[in-house]
Amino acid sequence: MRYFKNVSIGVFGLILLSEPIHSSNVSFLNDVLPENSRKNLEISLSQAKFDDSLDVLNYIDKLPGSKPKEATIDEMSISYRFNNGLKFTIENNSSTAEVTRNTLPKSLITDAETDFFSIAYPIHTNSSRIYNLEIFVTETEQDPVMIDCYQFASIVVGGSCNEADIQLLDAEIYRSSGDLVYLPVLKTQGKSDGYGINLRIQSKNDKNLKISHTFSLGEEEILMSFDSAILNTTDSFLRGTRVNGITVGSLLDNFKNDLPQETPWKERFFKYSLNSTYGLTENLALSARLSFIKVSRSNYQANPLKDDYTDNQVLDLGFFYRPVESLLIYSRLSLTTHYLLGITPIAYNRKSNHLFDHPYGQLYIGTLISF
Repeated sequence: MRYFKNVSIGVFGLILLSEPIHSSNVSFLNDVLPENSRKNLEISLSQAKFDDSLDVLNYIDKLPGSKPKEATIDEMSISYRFNNGLKFTIENNSSTAEVTRNTLPKSLITDAETDFFSIAYPIHTNSSRIYNLEIFVTETEQDPVMIDCYQFASIVVGGSCNEADIQLLDAEIYRSSGDLVYLPVLKTQGKSDGYGINLRIQSKNDKNLKISHTFSLGEEEILMSFDSAILNTTDSFLRGTRVNGITVGSLLDNFKNDLPQETPWKERFFKYSLNSTYGLTENLALSARLSFIKVSRSNYQANPLKDDYTDNQVLDLGFFYRPVESLLIYSRLSLTTHYLLGITPIAYNRKSNHLFDHPYGQLYIGTLISF
């Protein structure tokens, strides 16, 4: 049995409350495929799409508010391994995603970009196993998202929409031109920086069934920033105005307190993965990965009205097909018990954490060219 030399994977992405979601597909590839079956240079180009037809666990219907509609991620990764085993990997993905809501804003679209870089080296080899240590860093940048109007209960805070009950005039534009332009409710963007290590213990035997283990430790710092003249206004007349029996000040304060914190916090994770790859023929193989994830957080401001979650289990089922020596086609179904907990730290905050009480499923496809 000749094991598959290389693989590239497409990814799935979406947004939740204007936050990007990503994960490193190179890490999955390195977990399930034996290192001694890879070629030195691997270049992958892939694209992934999502719509509600891929909601294999009926996850979307269980969400109480924002629901993912569609998403696209374009990804490129390059890996090079020297003859001594030292390996460098660079991965970049750009994502565009949309969520829909029953109330204003009816739709939100966001763009994000994630970079991943790693260095790996086989630190120990014996007659039966290879111990490979990988150090990685990752960075995510979310493009600014503007929310013109937002419906809070029965009251619409805006913005230029016709439904707005509360509006704040852009004084600078009015003084300069006399035009009535109303300020949007919120402009927001996010970023995160992370690092970590992976220790992979792989079998050296040549049997069709390969079993390996991966131990991972990592930390990611997340920062969400907001710009809102309405939420931060100190105008006593506006804050004291009543709309439907509620003062504008208390309404705005409740809205602001429900947003993600603006001070940075850190999420640390530990993950253990049991990986297997089984060769059906020379050109076909199946893979599986069962992962257990535990997270902890520091400087995180919990929402007293919501539960937080700290553990997740992930089952990945993969299929590999090699039509020619230098090309591998790949697909994977990933199932989780608590959404993307411990997989994409920037997606978790005090506003979105209720979404992590649900299971989740997503589909990956892609190709890789090797030399």
